[in-house]
Parts: sequence; C-alpha cells; structure tokens
Amino acid sequence: MKDNTMNDLNRVLYERRDHVGVITLNRPEVLNAFDRDMYDGVNRALQLFRDDSTAYVGVLQAAGDRAFSAGADVKAIAADMKVLQPPEANLLKVKIWCMV
Repeated sequence: MKDNTMNDLNRVLYERRDHVGVITLNRPEVLNAFDRDMYDGVNRALQLFRDDSTAYVGVLQAAGDRAFSAGADVKAIAADMKVLQPPEANLLKVKIWCMV
C-alpha cells in the first residue's frame, strides 16, 4: 500500500511493506528540513499509520544520505511569518515550538 499522494509536494511519503508502516521524510535537497508542508505531511502520515489496521510497527526514515533532518527550515519559516497575519502567525510559532 502506498499513499504518495498524501500531500501535493510529496515532502513526506507513507507506504506499508507487509506489516510495517514506513514514513519517509523526502526533502533531501534541504537536508529534510521541516517547513509547514513537511510538518503537515508528517502529521498526515502518522494519521495514516494510526488508521492502518494492517500495520503493526512504524518506521520513520529520511531520503538522502547527508542528514536525517536538519530540523526546522528557518528560511521557509521566516517567509511564512512575513506572509501570515496574526493569529495565524502565532499559531505557526506554536506548531514550530511543538515540533522541536
């Protein structure tokens, strides 16, 4: 079972291999740094895993060979903060704090 359409940008992939749910961080070009879409993609993949009654165990992996994840994508976060207006900007700050 693959659900690579879970987000339009394919930043996070979910597939089941036998009874293993595999979540893949898929932004190797930026060391799998988290932007808002990546954060939402991980949440969606975790929901898919939770709801997949045939997946007994979950594995979180990352694409690329340079880093698992660099953490938050500070450039993307700064760009989002400029575009968003409160209270959306404040909600983004809370989400980022919860990720770290």
